[in-house]
Amino acid sequence: MVGTVELLWRDRTVYAVRTEENAAAWLALADVLRDRRPLGGLEDEFLATHERLSATEPGVLGVVFSDPYAHFWLRLAFVLVQAVVAGGELPPEAGALADELGTDDPVDVLGVHLTEANRMLLAAALLSATDVELATPFMAVLPMALPGADQSLMGFGPQTICGVSGGEVRDFRGEAVPRQPHPVATVGDVSLAVQPHGLRVPGLGWVPAAAHTDLDEQAEHVPLIEQALSLVERYQPETLPQFGEVMRWVAVNPQVGDDSFASDSRLPGSFAVLHVLQPYVIAGACIHEFHHNRLFLLEDQHPILAPDVDPDDLYYSPWREEQRPLRGILHALYVTIPEF
Repeated sequence: MVGTVELLWRDRTVYAVRTEENAAAWLALADVLRDRRPLGGLEDEFLATHERLSATEPGVLGVVFSDPYAHFWLRLAFVLVQAVVAGGELPPEAGALADELGTDDPVDVLGVHLTEANRMLLAAALLSATDVELATPFMAVLPMALPGADQSLMGFGPQTICGVSGGEVRDFRGEAVPRQPHPVATVGDVSLAVQPHGLRVPGLGWVPAAAHTDLDEQAEHVPLIEQALSLVERYQPETLPQFGEVMRWVAVNPQVGDDSFASDSRLPGSFAVLHVLQPYVIAGACIHEFHHNRLFLLEDQHPILAPDVDPDDLYYSPWREEQRPLRGILHALYVTIPEF
């Protein structure tokens, strides 16, 4: 049995569980849609996408499902399917997507959200060097990150995507959509993509300034990120290998004063950092945000707060001027300890 200290700080089995849970959710989602048919036939297109993606080589599928986007998409799809099958109201988690679409009908929101699975199918086709024709053309808003593929489709605004052929993503004219690889910061065996487009996700509702920058601008920060990771390796050598297992990409805010460094439990394995050209500050942010992400994983697998804790109750926090919910204080304590 894993001890408490080992579980909180060093146990690395929690990382593999997240990908396994995503794969299980992917299979369960199709089973419910196939058996219950809550969309009256409109789920057929998704089920065809599901079959194609599920047939992908397991190693490629693992890469796609370990991407932050896959976790976000699967969680939102699951709560929407639950609501539609139960005939209930739109779940709170889907509020931002409903606002973007201009409807609070769970059926309409679910229908649109299911089409977003095409991002994962396109990425898997590129990674496995296979051709795929989408059952229905997918309306993407460019630039758009391809989950797990470490590259973005480039351009500005809506673009109709029809599939992958000859190693290229094709638009409705059959022309190749421009792609650009994400710049990567590498220290030892740890690689971290430096890219903003993973933050451009329908329904996320949280879009820091970094999301509006381009890859060339982000590439300028690669030496800074590498210096920061080298400092983590020097001062917290046990943290860096874990960081490499969990964190997939970072986005750097474009100007001083644009947001703070932050991560989102809905996009585990990603974070945004301050525009501070100081490697020690960025190293602290890497340690801080990695531990937020580790605690997200632990909370999913091992409930920490008692079930009767009211998430709306506020308490004094030594790290903030304003009062905070108990979970926020727990996170602040957990990420502050390793920073010192």
